[in-house]
Amino acid sequence: MSGPVNPGQPPVFQNPSGYPAQPSYGQPYGGFPSGQFVQRGPGKPASILIFGIFHLVIAFFSFLWLAWLTAMLVTARSRMDAMDPQFDHPGLIRANRANDTLLAIYEQTGYTQYQVFVVVIGAVLTLVLIAAGILLLMGKEKGRDLSVSYSVASIILNVVSIVFQLYTGSMLMNSNDMPTRIAQQAGMMVIMGGLILLGCLIYPALTCIFMTRRSVKDYLQRQ
Repeated sequence: MSGPVNPGQPPVFQNPSGYPAQPSYGQPYGGFPSGQFVQRGPGKPASILIFGIFHLVIAFFSFLWLAWLTAMLVTARSRMDAMDPQFDHPGLIRANRANDTLLAIYEQTGYTQYQVFVVVIGAVLTLVLIAAGILLLMGKEKGRDLSVSYSVASIILNVVSIVFQLYTGSMLMNSNDMPTRIAQQAGMMVIMGGLILLGCLIYPALTCIFMTRRSVKDYLQRQ
């Protein structure tokens, strides 16, 4: 190392090649101590973006399903009112009622009340899902919290619905209060509805698994 080049100037230390010495990697440079280097965490998990988008897509189809259930409720209620025993032809009314598959289903004990419950709770969960999707796309931790809450509530609702649908379907298929053909058709429709709900458990289960991962939680907490 050489001494000062010009008298009165601060010393410039040089390496043997004659050029000013440069700090090695990780050493202080430009007046910043080595302990102040910014440490970047892992990048944004892809599941946050994926589930943020899928939440909104699933919510759209959920609203369509709820609209269909509501239409079935209204139709069944209208047919019940049209077949009031106080009308002029009770015999014809009984014959029509005995051959109406939709009425056979909705006249089962508690089925109408169950459908109303599903529509109301389903609408609330769909709104929660929309909020969770938007917040996830914005990178907010609240989106993860709402996603987990939605998944747990949705799994519980689906399990209760599956049990009720299978029970009601089996009661219909063994019913002696209507023609066997109608009882079999109504029972199979209800049972198929319960089996379809088994598939509806997949998305909330995946949501719960991915949204409780440490990488997702840590990233959203840093935002």
